[in-house]
Amino acid sequence: MTKTFRFRLPDVPPGVGVEPRPGLPVRGLRVIAIVAPVVCLTAFALVVRRRR
Repeated sequence: MTKTFRFRLPDVPPGVGVEPRPGLPVRGLRVIAIVAPVVCLTAFALVVRRRR
């Protein structure tokens, strides 16, 4: 993973016919990185709304 949440392919030995793909932890990290700000903003908006 890079700082921009892109999957960096590791160096594959020559002769290996399998292309590396991101697994479940990498996919989960991407989902959390997208969903977390939305959840935080929604929670903040609900707290502010309840205080009024």
